[in-house]
Amino acid sequence: MSRLRILTAALLLIPGLQLQAVIVDGIAIAVGNKVITRSDIEQRIRLTALQNGETPDFSLASRKLAAQRLIDQRLIEKEMEVGRFPHTPEARARELLANYEKTSYGSDPAALRRALEKYGLTEKDLEEDLARQADLLTFLNLRFRPAVNVDDREVQAYFDQKVSPEEKKQGLNALRTQIEQLLANDRADRDLDEWLKDQRGRTRIDYVDKELAPAERKIGGGAAN
Repeated sequence: MSRLRILTAALLLIPGLQLQAVIVDGIAIAVGNKVITRSDIEQRIRLTALQNGETPDFSLASRKLAAQRLIDQRLIEKEMEVGRFPHTPEARARELLANYEKTSYGSDPAALRRALEKYGLTEKDLEEDLARQADLLTFLNLRFRPAVNVDDREVQAYFDQKVSPEEKKQGLNALRTQIEQLLANDRADRDLDEWLKDQRGRTRIDYVDKELAPAERKIGGGAAN
């Protein structure tokens, strides 16, 4: 029995996990014991296009990019489960949706519904995606930012090299907190990228849809079969 068939059979035995045959048949990538379906990839493209105000692009290059983002998402989800990181509560997710509607559609529910229909999405799809984005920020804040230390030399270098002459008139002390936050965010983002790279190498990733596999694939570790 192939590894994918064993994975599928195991998933079907997990209590509370209902996988219909159409979903199982649509598996595109297996990331450890988690799966990414073809519909997941298409939805990721639609959600990104909606939030960027773009036309959905379902080309192979776009699907590959969406697939890699979903792989990273699954790796973060796994780490959040193992580390018992808090998830965004449902009430907060509804607030995020309301805020999105306010800022992007002038608090016009009908306008948001029309946009969602245009992109083939539902309010629940968007709400869940906004909650996932909030989860990522929680993970970043709790997992990486506490370890980031920004020293005075870095702050001074940023002030000297990247702050505009007009802003410099405020003085370094007035901008110190803002600069420290920017530097901490950049460092945490880089640390997250390095962590994801390491996790991709450690995790078994099976590309059922061979078209989505990276051009160069390693043997062992994060091999794609």
